[in-house]
Amino acid sequence: MKRIFYPFYLWEDYQNGLYSTKVDNHDYLISKSIELLSNADLFNEIGLQMIKEWKISAAINLTNLEQNRKSWLGQASCCFYAKCPEFITCEAWMMLTDRQRKIANNIANKIIKDYERTINNTKQILLEL
Repeated sequence: MKRIFYPFYLWEDYQNGLYSTKVDNHDYLISKSIELLSNADLFNEIGLQMIKEWKISAAINLTNLEQNRKSWLGQASCCFYAKCPEFITCEAWMMLTDRQRKIANNIANKIIKDYERTINNTKQILLEL
């Protein structure tokens, strides 16, 4: 799979606050991240919806085999779901049980594999810079 590049200002995750460093509603956002990551069906649904709607961010991050794609998928899904920045999702992740983390990682792996199959099985043209 060839790595895809786009300028940062086109990234949907960037546009929606994934990389923000300040929030006014910290506790609420923690609870929303926990809500999403601890609910297997909801995480699967939102993760799939996010990669369909955030095509550029998905291409940037899921074709980059040098980064933790599961982590990005969880963080981006929380941002898509409730505008949670990545640092909030990292805090929420530490509050999950080991079992909840394992289930969330399995879902992320499944979504990533589905994405790779879609990219490999279609003749979709992505702008490469």
